[in-house]
Amino acid sequence: LAAVTAYEARRFDDARREFASLASEGVAQAEFMLGVMHENGDGVDASYSDAVRWYEAAAERGLTSAETRLGTLYLDGTGVAPDPRRARQWLERAARKRDPLALITLGDLSARGQGVPQSLEDAYAYYLLAKATGSDKADAAIADLDETLSTGRRAEAARRATKIEGTLLAPAPGDASST
Repeated sequence: LAAVTAYEARRFDDARREFASLASEGVAQAEFMLGVMHENGDGVDASYSDAVRWYEAAAERGLTSAETRLGTLYLDGTGVAPDPRRARQWLERAARKRDPLALITLGDLSARGQGVPQSLEDAYAYYLLAKATGSDKADAAIADLDETLSTGRRAEAARRATKIEGTLLAPAPGDASST
């Protein structure tokens, strides 16, 4: 709480010290916030490579926001070499936890054919899944594809959404949420 309060008050030196102390104890949210600080240059020199290092530490501990952020950085090649395959891996990890931004980004990748064969039906399916999480951003993407896809293709997309939900979004064996 002290670290977040210091960060929000823009007392970045205090925030950095508090987050670093928590990160040394393995607190994923603190690692993530150190990544944010390095990415934005909040009280430290801006460094995407340091941001990526902290995001990876938090993502390896299972922090969904770090997984999604890493996916977008690998996608854009920000602080790392662009790697659509690795981006997709991180985004899929976050999507398994029903992260709406990860689901929308996976839909965007499918729509563009980036790292996967282009499929508007798969894109629509991911957007439907994002909408089911309550994402407002999914509405616009769905509306755009509603104008492009025929009724039959939208029905196919709905079937694909069910399939994706059954595979990608199913709890992994041994996942605490599956017990």
